[in-house]
Amino acid sequence: ITGYASTSDKDRSDDVILAKAWKEAGAMDNYLKNPVILAYHNMEKPIGKTVDHKVDKKGLKITAKISKTAGDVLTLIKEGVLSTFSVGFMVKDADYDKKTGIFVIKEVELYEVSVVSIPANAAATFSVSKSFSSDEEFTEFKNKFEKSENIKETLMEKKDEVKQEAPVDLAKFATEVAAMVKSSLDAEKKAAADR
Repeated sequence: ITGYASTSDKDRSDDVILAKAWKEAGAMDNYLKNPVILAYHNMEKPIGKTVDHKVDKKGLKITAKISKTAGDVLTLIKEGVLSTFSVGFMVKDADYDKKTGIFVIKEVELYEVSVVSIPANAAATFSVSKSFSSDEEFTEFKNKFEKSENIKETLMEKKDEVKQEAPVDLAKFATEVAAMVKSSLDAEKKAAADR
């Protein structure tokens, strides 16, 4: 299967991941060592692997081979019921405009790509908010990147370079996000086990 795992379109949560973010150092390096495709972001449900990828002006396009042992997921893909990707990643650098609510992601580290039923972004599929356990936690996270300039105008002018006013301690930030993602994944795992 081939399609865009991520595009620079704004998603339902007003998140935008710039296409060039996938070209930044470290964005794909670790993922490509183990290019797993999951079903529904479930680490216990690997269904295939990425066999090719490219980054163009639209975003990250991948080709994935789905295993014959993927069961019902493979059937749903073949029937066209499942036809969208979603990416699991860590934000390394971003800008947030509190006035417009737009969160522009400039640097990422890709963890995994999943086949999903309902993507956050109809044109591709990505969402930062699903890595957090509550809307309040996600809002607090976005506020760390608040900018005073209007990012919406910047995007309209197609300027990929958005300068951040306040320096961010990336190492500390990466540790915080990793902890939040781990906590969220542990909670999902526990909830699945409790069912």
